[in-house]
Amino acid sequence: MKKEFVFCFVMLFGANTFALDNGFYLGVKGGSLEVDLSEVDTDTARGILIGYQWDGIAVEFEANDADVEFNVNGSTFDADFNSTALYAVTRTEGSVYFKGKLGLLREEIRNSFAKETETGLSAGIGVGGRIGPVSVETEYTIIESDADLMSLGVNFHF
Repeated sequence: MKKEFVFCFVMLFGANTFALDNGFYLGVKGGSLEVDLSEVDTDTARGILIGYQWDGIAVEFEANDADVEFNVNGSTFDADFNSTALYAVTRTEGSVYFKGKLGLLREEIRNSFAKETETGLSAGIGVGGRIGPVSVETEYTIIESDADLMSLGVNFHF
């Protein structure tokens, strides 16, 4: 996992970047939350983001949620997964581009009788394309050591 953080750090602060357009953008995304535990099953993850791009660097606030099922001793329990994050983001030059992000993420898993919250670093890489005021991005994001998010999103630039 340290390799992924080093890679994203280099992408964020060492890549040749550009500004697609300075300004705000809003996005929606959906994808698969993969948890590396056999007793956990997840539904489709959903998310929104708001970002601001200037001089080749962007700041994004992202919120995601998914429905989760836990199997404990043969019994199934439903829970809600929620995450919020603030990322520093960079994109390479071109209408088709690579993306790297690094930030602070807070995740929460809760059901009717328990709640667990964690905060830590999160990193992601992706590829995207932009035509006019719309961009489409696919990303791989590390939520924590045993949870990853693969997503496809659409951003609208203002």
